[in-house]
Amino acid sequence: MKMKYMEYKAREIDKLEINCRIYNICVLNSLSDKIEITWCDTIMRTLDIKPEGNQLNITDHAAIGIYGTLALIDLKKDSQLLIKVPTDFKGKLIFQTKEDKIRLTDVSILGNIGISSNSGEILLENANANLIDIRVNHGNINCYAVNVSDLLDISSENGKIDCFINSPEENYTVFCQTRNRRCNYPETSGTGERKLRIVSKMSAINIQFQDGVIARKSSQRYNRHGSFKDW
Repeated sequence: MKMKYMEYKAREIDKLEINCRIYNICVLNSLSDKIEITWCDTIMRTLDIKPEGNQLNITDHAAIGIYGTLALIDLKKDSQLLIKVPTDFKGKLIFQTKEDKIRLTDVSILGNIGISSNSGEILLENANANLIDIRVNHGNINCYAVNVSDLLDISSENGKIDCFINSPEENYTVFCQTRNRRCNYPETSGTGERKLRIVSKMSAINIQFQDGVIARKSSQRYNRHGSFKDW
């Protein structure tokens, strides 16, 4: 198993879209002006990177259906896809997976971030962007110290949502909608220019702002298939 590495000039990329079934996606900031991609191919799985104009598309390939349990474990071994993006990136980052983890740690960009999953965990740690849009069917969403310039949009059918927003509640206008009445608005509703929108069917939601204001509990955005086609 050999480590592979590719890099692209970030100023030449308007959209980076990753759609994986096997790899765990890990995103960090790059210290260079390039988008850096690191991964391992094996005889059982491969990563396909396709530059198309100003767009970079990444997918993985493996005949998962023919493998038994032990082979599937081997298929997943060391299956981390590491993406590094410069802080001045103004384009769109889209990360989609079926059941594997998507993790963003110490990521700050000027552009937009879209994340969708069926049952994989979504973990954001110190993430900042113009817009962050998270769409999950059944996986848990954990956001620690996130902030946006425009919109933080979170939707889940029944995965638990925990989110700490690294900004006072007064900077945000909050919208919360759920079918099972498990979402309570903060005692004071902000009127800030930034927007927080939470839409859920069955999720238990806990949202806390930097100033300690808490919105507890928990449109049909739950189906992740075809997410971000409008991006």
